[in-house]
Amino acid sequence: MHAVQNIETYKAKLDGKIREWDAEAEKLQAKAQQAGADAQAKLRDQMAAIRQKEADARAKLTEFGNSAKSAGDEVKSGVEKAITDFSAAVDKARAQFN
Repeated sequence: MHAVQNIETYKAKLDGKIREWDAEAEKLQAKAQQAGADAQAKLRDQMAAIRQKEADARAKLTEFGNSAKSAGDEVKSGVEKAITDFSAAVDKARAQFN
């Protein structure tokens, strides 16, 4: 039971990170729209990459939840990498607008 609680706690923490970066991506998109056509053009490709990274992170989190009891460490590593990639994509976009 304790391991299941730890898995659920970890999943909730990761889901929170994904939501946090998603909110940052939304802020960047709104900022770019206010900045004009050039900013929108710059951000368009980055937003596509960000959304792909987000989808990857969510897929890895789902995979982790489905297999955490048996394949824990390998899947956990994949989830962490996907979330790191997602946050890096948001950071890259943020750097252009700050």
